[in-house]
Amino acid sequence: MSSSAAGPITPATTKLGWIGTGVMGSSMCSHLLKAGYTVTVFTRTKSKAQTLLSMGAHWADSPKSLASQSDVVFSIVGFPSDVRHVLLDPYSGALSGLRPGGALVDMTTSARLLLGRRPPAWVTIASTMVGLCEGLIYAHKAGLDLKNYLTAISTGAAGSKSLDLECQSMGLSLPGLGLAQQQQQQLYVSLQAHSEGDLGTQALILALERLNNCYAICNSSSE
Repeated sequence: MSSSAAGPITPATTKLGWIGTGVMGSSMCSHLLKAGYTVTVFTRTKSKAQTLLSMGAHWADSPKSLASQSDVVFSIVGFPSDVRHVLLDPYSGALSGLRPGGALVDMTTSARLLLGRRPPAWVTIASTMVGLCEGLIYAHKAGLDLKNYLTAISTGAAGSKSLDLECQSMGLSLPGLGLAQQQQQQLYVSLQAHSEGDLGTQALILALERLNNCYAICNSSSE
């Protein structure tokens, strides 16, 4: 490691590696580049890292190669199987190439087997998102104006950060939904089957619309 384990982590002393350039990963990595860090990136599809590469990131052909060039390696990928592959694979994984004193920081929504326990926050967020979407369906079936409905509940006990962000893209939080409860996992599988996994909270509305034979909510709430 360029800087000692007890020393400061700075752009001048610390080289970073970044695995996974989805919606959240790309945004987070871009902030490190803007802060002046030297960052090497890897993702399965190189074209998805093009924005970061154009900002000055370096490309590595494998997680192992990336780790050999980095002091700290961050990963944020899709599923537990991806974590095992990019970090733990004995031939190409980042751990096999990590330099002495280096560190791995995995931020993936992962499984209990990898984490030791399921983070309660993920279950809470997933449940809140599903509840919000179900509330919109009930409001729509009751003939309520959905924009007014959202405004009304946002200032009361039903308000939440998920509600504030309900139209923002949160595609990478969806694996957390898939790892929560059985019913929520079914919704996640439905989203993936319809290529809606990157649409955010509104994608949950689409899944619930299909279950309830109700197809006007997203259009109504966006008007």
